[in-house]
Amino acid sequence: MTRTAMDILKQDSYAAHLGLEIVESHEGSSLVKMPIKPFHMNGGGRVHGGALMSLADLAMAAAAISRGDYGSGISVQMNFMKGAKEGTLWARGTELSSGRSIRHYQVSVEDDDQNLIGSFQGTVYVMQNPEKLLNKG
Repeated sequence: MTRTAMDILKQDSYAAHLGLEIVESHEGSSLVKMPIKPFHMNGGGRVHGGALMSLADLAMAAAAISRGDYGSGISVQMNFMKGAKEGTLWARGTELSSGRSIRHYQVSVEDDDQNLIGSFQGTVYVMQNPEKLLNKG
């Protein structure tokens, strides 16, 4: 059976554990949601920065593989603007540039009221021959 890059993301047990769901992924963009749960909270009662990074990272990955390629993040950076306590967080990934092997992405993480919670930038290395990785059992 030949697996696609999206199959790999759909089998991401870490993303599933966090409750992340890819809502859209097409032509260099994506939308991923994360309903806030008690286990996402830090000691201050707001969503932990690691959960926000994971949400944004999955949005970058979904945007990166939306063209049918497979890649790996090689650099990420995130700024946190506002704490979130409840509801659902939405990560919108957008491709900023696309080369043969390097792509750059911007991800905005917002709450249900479209308040900016975090801004993420990342770089992905696109694998030229990912068949061995994609088709492992």
